[in-house]
Amino acid sequence: MKSAFINAKISCVIVTYNNPSMLADILQDLFRQSLQPIAIIVFDNSNVSETECMIRQKYEEVIYLKMDSNVGTAGGFHEGIKRAIVDCDFVLTLDDDVRMGQDAVEELYTGFIELQKKNDRVGAVRAVGHHKNHRTSSKLDDFAWRGTLIKTEAIKQTGLPFKEYFMYADDVEYSMRLSGNGYQFFDIPGSIIREKRDWDKRKYKLLGRKIVFYDEDFRFYYAVRNAIHAYRKHKRYKELLKVFTYGVKISIFLILFQRSKELGKLKAIWDGFVDGISADLGKKMRYLPNRVN
Repeated sequence: MKSAFINAKISCVIVTYNNPSMLADILQDLFRQSLQPIAIIVFDNSNVSETECMIRQKYEEVIYLKMDSNVGTAGGFHEGIKRAIVDCDFVLTLDDDVRMGQDAVEELYTGFIELQKKNDRVGAVRAVGHHKNHRTSSKLDDFAWRGTLIKTEAIKQTGLPFKEYFMYADDVEYSMRLSGNGYQFFDIPGSIIREKRDWDKRKYKLLGRKIVFYDEDFRFYYAVRNAIHAYRKHKRYKELLKVFTYGVKISIFLILFQRSKELGKLKAIWDGFVDGISADLGKKMRYLPNRVN
Protein backbone atom coordinates (compact mmCIF):
# COMPACT_ATOMS: atom_id res chain seq x y z
CA MET A 1 0.00 0.00 0.00
CA LYS A 2 1.50 3.31 -1.10
CA SER A 3 0.56 6.52 0.61
CA ALA A 4 -0.35 9.68 -1.25
CA PHE A 5 1.52 11.60 1.46
CA ILE A 6 5.09 10.45 2.06
CA ASN A 7 5.07 11.54 5.71
CA ALA A 8 1.69 10.03 6.58
CA LYS A 9 2.53 6.70 8.22
CA ILE A 10 -0.88 5.47 9.36
CA SER A 11 -1.67 1.96 10.58
CA CYS A 12 -5.30 0.89 10.83
CA VAL A 13 -6.67 -1.47 13.51
CA ILE A 14 -10.05 -3.17 13.15
CA VAL A 15 -11.55 -5.52 15.72
CA THR A 16 -14.13 -7.94 14.35
CA TYR A 17 -16.47 -10.61 15.67
CA ASN A 18 -18.35 -13.05 13.39
CA ASN A 19 -19.07 -10.36 10.80
CA PRO A 20 -17.13 -11.19 7.60
CA SER A 21 -19.51 -9.51 5.14
CA MET A 22 -19.41 -6.09 6.80
CA LEU A 23 -15.69 -6.47 7.46
CA ALA A 24 -15.14 -7.05 3.74
CA ASP A 25 -16.98 -3.78 3.00
CA ILE A 26 -14.79 -1.65 5.26
CA LEU A 27 -11.64 -3.36 3.95
CA GLN A 28 -12.70 -2.43 0.41
CA ASP A 29 -13.23 1.15 1.56
CA LEU A 30 -9.73 1.26 3.06
CA PHE A 31 -8.08 -0.04 -0.10
CA ARG A 32 -9.86 2.67 -2.10
CA GLN A 33 -8.74 5.55 0.12
CA SER A 34 -7.00 8.55 -1.43
CA LEU A 35 -4.61 8.24 1.52
CA GLN A 36 -4.03 4.58 2.25
CA PRO A 37 -2.68 3.19 5.53
CA ILE A 38 0.77 1.63 5.45
CA ALA A 39 -0.73 -1.36 7.30
CA ILE A 40 -4.19 -2.75 8.04
CA ILE A 41 -4.42 -4.98 11.11
CA VAL A 42 -7.54 -7.08 11.69
CA PHE A 43 -7.97 -8.61 15.12
CA ASP A 44 -10.47 -11.45 14.95
CA ASN A 45 -12.50 -12.51 18.01
CA SER A 46 -14.63 -14.90 15.94
CA ASN A 47 -15.33 -18.47 16.94
CA VAL A 48 -15.55 -19.61 13.30
CA SER A 49 -13.01 -19.65 10.47
CA GLU A 50 -15.06 -17.74 7.87
CA THR A 51 -13.42 -14.38 8.62
CA GLU A 52 -9.89 -15.79 8.43
CA CYS A 53 -10.66 -17.59 5.14
CA MET A 54 -12.07 -14.38 3.61
CA ILE A 55 -8.97 -12.37 4.53
CA ARG A 56 -6.51 -15.05 3.41
CA GLN A 57 -8.23 -15.38 0.04
CA LYS A 58 -9.04 -11.74 -0.79
CA TYR A 59 -6.79 -9.50 1.30
CA GLU A 60 -3.30 -10.96 1.52
CA GLU A 61 -1.84 -7.57 2.50
CA VAL A 62 -3.92 -7.45 5.69
CA ILE A 63 -2.19 -8.45 8.94
CA TYR A 64 -4.46 -11.01 10.61
CA LEU A 65 -4.32 -11.52 14.39
CA LYS A 66 -6.32 -13.96 16.51
CA MET A 67 -6.15 -15.21 20.10
CA ASP A 68 -7.16 -18.66 21.33
CA SER A 69 -10.38 -17.25 22.80
CA ASN A 70 -12.58 -14.17 22.48
CA VAL A 71 -10.84 -11.30 24.29
CA GLY A 72 -13.49 -8.73 23.38
CA THR A 73 -13.06 -5.35 21.74
CA ALA A 74 -10.88 -4.18 24.64
CA GLY A 75 -8.46 -7.08 24.25
CA GLY A 76 -8.56 -6.74 20.48
CA PHE A 77 -7.66 -3.06 20.43
CA HIS A 78 -5.04 -3.65 23.13
CA GLU A 79 -3.27 -6.26 21.00
CA GLY A 80 -3.89 -4.54 17.66
CA ILE A 81 -2.63 -1.15 18.80
CA LYS A 82 0.39 -2.76 20.43
CA ARG A 83 1.28 -4.25 17.03
CA ALA A 84 0.44 -1.07 15.10
CA ILE A 85 2.64 1.42 17.00
CA VAL A 86 5.83 -0.44 16.10
CA ASP A 87 6.17 1.42 12.79
CA CYS A 88 3.70 4.27 12.34
CA ASP A 89 3.04 7.86 13.34
CA PHE A 90 -0.73 7.47 13.68
CA VAL A 91 -3.14 4.65 14.51
CA LEU A 92 -6.62 4.64 12.95
CA THR A 93 -9.14 2.59 14.93
CA LEU A 94 -12.28 1.22 13.30
CA ASP A 95 -15.19 -1.09 14.07
CA ASP A 96 -16.15 -3.77 11.55
CA ASP A 97 -19.64 -2.38 10.86
CA VAL A 98 -18.89 1.00 9.27
CA ARG A 99 -18.36 2.44 5.79
CA MET A 100 -16.02 5.30 4.88
CA GLY A 101 -15.93 7.72 2.00
CA GLN A 102 -12.94 7.57 -0.33
CA ASP A 103 -11.28 10.63 1.23
CA ALA A 104 -12.17 9.88 4.89
CA VAL A 105 -8.63 8.96 5.98
CA GLU A 106 -7.07 11.88 4.09
CA GLU A 107 -9.54 14.28 5.71
CA LEU A 108 -8.68 12.93 9.16
CA TYR A 109 -4.95 13.24 8.56
CA THR A 110 -5.01 16.72 7.02
CA GLY A 111 -7.47 17.86 9.69
CA PHE A 112 -5.08 16.65 12.38
CA ILE A 113 -2.12 18.44 10.78
CA GLU A 114 -4.06 21.72 10.50
CA LEU A 115 -5.20 21.54 14.13
CA GLN A 116 -1.68 20.69 15.28
CA LYS A 117 -0.36 23.90 13.73
CA LYS A 118 -2.45 25.81 16.28
CA ASN A 119 -2.37 23.32 19.14
CA ASP A 120 0.53 20.93 19.74
CA ARG A 121 -1.50 18.95 22.31
CA VAL A 122 -3.87 17.43 19.76
CA GLY A 123 -3.87 13.72 20.56
CA ALA A 124 -6.64 12.37 18.34
CA VAL A 125 -9.23 13.36 15.77
CA ARG A 126 -12.42 11.54 14.93
CA ALA A 127 -14.64 11.15 11.88
CA VAL A 128 -18.29 12.22 12.17
CA GLY A 129 -21.50 10.40 11.37
CA HIS A 130 -23.30 11.12 8.12
CA HIS A 131 -26.08 12.94 10.04
CA LYS A 132 -23.72 15.66 11.33
CA ASN A 133 -23.92 18.97 9.48
CA HIS A 134 -21.43 21.32 11.19
CA ARG A 135 -18.55 22.61 9.07
CA THR A 136 -15.79 23.35 11.57
CA SER A 137 -13.98 21.08 13.99
CA SER A 138 -15.23 21.01 17.56
CA LYS A 139 -13.47 19.85 20.71
CA LEU A 140 -14.52 16.49 22.16
CA ASP A 141 -14.52 15.37 25.79
CA ASP A 142 -13.78 11.78 24.77
CA PHE A 143 -13.96 9.49 21.74
CA ALA A 144 -15.02 6.04 20.56
CA TRP A 145 -12.87 3.64 18.54
CA ARG A 146 -15.13 4.04 15.53
CA GLY A 147 -13.17 6.24 13.10
CA THR A 148 -10.55 7.79 15.39
CA LEU A 149 -7.00 8.74 14.34
CA ILE A 150 -4.61 8.74 17.34
CA LYS A 151 -1.06 10.07 17.42
CA THR A 152 1.40 7.26 18.16
CA GLU A 153 3.43 9.52 20.43
CA ALA A 154 0.35 9.97 22.63
CA ILE A 155 -0.23 6.21 22.75
CA LYS A 156 3.35 5.49 23.77
CA GLN A 157 3.14 8.07 26.55
CA THR A 158 -0.24 6.86 27.81
CA GLY A 159 0.04 3.11 27.40
CA LEU A 160 -2.43 0.65 25.86
CA PRO A 161 -6.20 0.27 26.38
CA PHE A 162 -7.30 -1.81 29.36
CA LYS A 163 -7.91 -5.32 28.03
CA GLU A 164 -9.59 -6.18 31.35
CA TYR A 165 -12.70 -4.27 30.25
CA PHE A 166 -13.47 -7.00 27.66
CA MET A 167 -16.01 -4.79 25.86
CA TYR A 168 -17.61 -1.35 26.18
CA ALA A 169 -16.20 1.88 27.68
CA ASP A 170 -12.59 0.85 26.99
CA ASP A 171 -12.39 3.63 24.38
CA VAL A 172 -13.91 6.25 26.70
CA GLU A 173 -11.59 5.24 29.55
CA TYR A 174 -8.62 5.39 27.19
CA SER A 175 -9.55 8.87 26.00
CA MET A 176 -9.77 10.01 29.62
CA ARG A 177 -6.25 8.68 30.23
CA LEU A 178 -5.01 10.54 27.17
CA SER A 179 -6.75 13.67 28.42
CA GLY A 180 -5.05 13.23 31.79
CA ASN A 181 -1.73 13.46 29.94
CA GLY A 182 -2.77 16.80 28.48
CA TYR A 183 -3.98 15.62 25.06
CA GLN A 184 -7.07 17.03 23.36
CA PHE A 185 -9.50 15.60 20.80
CA PHE A 186 -11.49 17.07 17.93
CA ASP A 187 -13.94 15.90 15.33
CA ILE A 188 -13.27 16.42 11.61
CA PRO A 189 -16.51 17.23 9.76
CA GLY A 190 -14.93 16.50 6.37
CA SER A 191 -14.33 12.85 7.33
CA ILE A 192 -17.61 10.96 7.12
CA ILE A 193 -18.25 7.51 8.57
CA ARG A 194 -21.52 5.58 8.36
CA GLU A 195 -22.63 2.95 10.85
CA LYS A 196 -24.41 -0.03 9.31
CA ARG A 197 -25.48 -2.02 12.37
CA ASP A 198 -27.97 -0.88 15.02
CA TRP A 199 -29.96 -4.00 15.82
CA ASP A 200 -28.27 -4.64 19.16
CA LYS A 201 -30.64 -2.16 20.86
CA ARG A 202 -34.36 -1.87 21.53
CA LYS A 203 -36.26 1.39 21.27
CA TYR A 204 -39.44 2.23 23.22
CA LYS A 205 -41.52 5.30 23.96
CA LEU A 206 -42.75 5.99 27.46
CA LEU A 207 -44.80 9.10 28.27
CA GLY A 208 -43.54 10.68 25.08
CA ARG A 209 -39.86 10.02 25.86
CA LYS A 210 -37.64 7.59 23.97
CA ILE A 211 -36.00 4.77 25.90
CA VAL A 212 -33.12 2.89 24.26
CA PHE A 213 -31.43 -0.13 25.81
CA TYR A 214 -29.39 -3.16 24.83
CA ASP A 215 -31.13 -6.24 23.56
CA GLU A 216 -28.79 -8.74 25.27
CA ASP A 217 -27.95 -9.19 28.94
CA PHE A 218 -24.16 -9.34 28.53
CA ARG A 219 -24.10 -5.93 26.85
CA PHE A 220 -25.84 -4.37 29.85
CA TYR A 221 -23.36 -5.93 32.24
CA TYR A 222 -20.13 -4.75 30.58
CA ALA A 223 -21.51 -1.33 29.62
CA VAL A 224 -22.62 -0.55 33.19
CA ARG A 225 -19.65 -2.15 34.96
CA ASN A 226 -16.96 -0.54 32.85
CA ALA A 227 -18.56 2.90 32.76
CA ILE A 228 -18.82 2.93 36.56
CA HIS A 229 -15.21 1.80 36.92
CA ALA A 230 -13.90 4.32 34.38
CA TYR A 231 -15.75 7.34 35.75
CA ARG A 232 -14.85 6.49 39.35
CA LYS A 233 -11.21 5.98 38.41
CA HIS A 234 -11.01 9.35 36.68
CA LYS A 235 -13.25 11.16 39.19
CA ARG A 236 -15.84 12.07 36.58
CA TYR A 237 -18.68 12.16 39.10
CA LYS A 238 -21.24 13.90 36.88
CA GLU A 239 -20.96 11.13 34.28
CA LEU A 240 -20.94 8.51 37.03
CA LEU A 241 -24.25 9.83 38.35
CA LYS A 242 -25.70 9.59 34.82
CA VAL A 243 -24.73 5.91 34.64
CA PHE A 244 -26.46 5.18 37.95
CA THR A 245 -29.52 7.18 36.90
CA TYR A 246 -29.70 5.35 33.57
CA GLY A 247 -29.42 1.95 35.28
CA VAL A 248 -32.19 2.81 37.74
CA LYS A 249 -34.43 4.18 34.99
CA ILE A 250 -34.04 1.07 32.84
CA SER A 251 -34.56 -1.18 35.86
CA ILE A 252 -37.85 0.57 36.71
CA PHE A 253 -38.99 0.32 33.10
CA LEU A 254 -38.19 -3.40 32.96
CA ILE A 255 -39.97 -4.10 36.24
CA LEU A 256 -43.10 -2.15 35.31
CA PHE A 257 -43.48 -3.11 31.67
CA GLN A 258 -41.41 -6.21 30.94
CA ARG A 259 -41.70 -8.01 34.27
CA SER A 260 -40.42 -11.57 34.46
CA LYS A 261 -39.31 -11.62 30.81
CA GLU A 262 -36.33 -9.40 31.60
CA LEU A 263 -35.02 -10.69 34.92
CA GLY A 264 -31.68 -11.43 33.22
CA LYS A 265 -31.23 -7.77 32.29
CA LEU A 266 -32.08 -6.64 35.81
CA LYS A 267 -29.46 -9.00 37.22
CA ALA A 268 -26.93 -7.83 34.63
CA ILE A 269 -27.46 -4.20 35.65
CA TRP A 270 -27.11 -5.05 39.37
CA ASP A 271 -24.00 -7.18 38.75
CA GLY A 272 -22.56 -4.34 36.68
CA PHE A 273 -23.13 -1.89 39.55
CA VAL A 274 -21.50 -4.19 42.10
CA ASP A 275 -18.51 -5.26 39.98
CA GLY A 276 -17.89 -1.74 38.70
CA ILE A 277 -17.73 -0.31 42.21
CA SER A 278 -15.52 -3.16 43.46
CA ALA A 279 -13.30 -3.04 40.30
CA ASP A 280 -14.00 -6.73 39.58
CA LEU A 281 -13.03 -6.63 35.91
CA GLY A 282 -12.20 -9.17 33.20
CA LYS A 283 -14.28 -11.51 31.05
CA LYS A 284 -17.06 -13.19 33.00
CA MET A 285 -18.25 -16.67 32.05
CA ARG A 286 -21.85 -15.79 32.96
CA TYR A 287 -21.78 -12.85 30.55
CA LEU A 288 -20.35 -14.05 27.25
CA PRO A 289 -21.55 -13.10 23.73
CA ASN A 290 -23.67 -16.02 22.48
CA ARG A 291 -22.25 -18.09 25.32
CA VAL A 292 -18.97 -18.75 23.54
CA ASN A 293 -15.43 -18.33 24.86
